[in-house]
Amino acid sequence: MKVYIISFNPLMLPVYELLNYLDTRTEVLNWYSPFAGTVLIVSNHNQTFLSNIISMQFPLQHFLITEATIYNTDGRLLNQAWEFIRTPKSSGRWDNDVNYKGFEGLLGYDDSPKK
Repeated sequence: MKVYIISFNPLMLPVYELLNYLDTRTEVLNWYSPFAGTVLIVSNHNQTFLSNIISMQFPLQHFLITEATIYNTDGRLLNQAWEFIRTPKSSGRWDNDVNYKGFEGLLGYDDSPKK
């Protein structure tokens, strides 16, 4: 799992619209919004894939998405934001979804019960 920073103009793309959309995407395992115009997300997908799904939903909006690690990110954030970056975790939202297989699904691994 990796953490990505999405930066966007909240005057053009309301935060609630982006967050409501992210809540529908199994590729987004968790998110945290430290302030308007910025959302941190946890995903097993790369920034190009994530950029594409956001662009499909919001084709006229401009945004930036980049990977965040404790080694390449700095600034003044609350401790919970740094913890989110330091130890990315799933929210658990998709953990019981029968159609979602997480990273193992990307690799073709299937641990579902056999009939």
